Amino acid sequence: MSVLMKCGCVSHSVVTAIKGAPVDPPQPSCVVHDCMEVAETKPDLTGRQAKCTYRHDGPKRPGSHQQPGPSPVPSSYDLAFFEYCGPGSRQAIEYCVCGYLKVAHDKDGGRCPSGQTLTGERGAGGMFQAQGPLEYDRFYCGCFGWD
Repeated sequence: MSVLMKCGCVSHSVVTAIKGAPVDPPQPSCVVHDCMEVAETKPDLTGRQAKCTYRHDGPKRPGSHQQPGPSPVPSSYDLAFFEYCGPGSRQAIEYCVCGYLKVAHDKDGGRCPSGQTLTGERGAGGMFQAQGPLEYDRFYCGCFGWD
């Protein structure tokens, strides 16, 4: 059974020690987001789709590590490195439309650290605005291997 973490990822590792002190029983975790907090609930994935993080629609972009990818697959907590990005997810709530995390805005009175306003203009910087749920969840399809 998959364990969903608060970061939105399915646990893909366990912590057995912290700073040399044993953790017993081992705790589920997400090493990508350094998250050890288990989500209180698992969202219903009915009707949601997921795309590989390293694949995109269209031809390979020059200088990009992304590869052209297949059509999305039905979202499932059983997909490798699955990350839920729908309503209520960390992605929907903590990421600004500018691409920065909310915590980056908090350090400057809520202003965008990129210097962009919410309309994309450069200048004094816009205030944090959550980007909301993404159309697709994320997972890893194995396109770069498993080693």
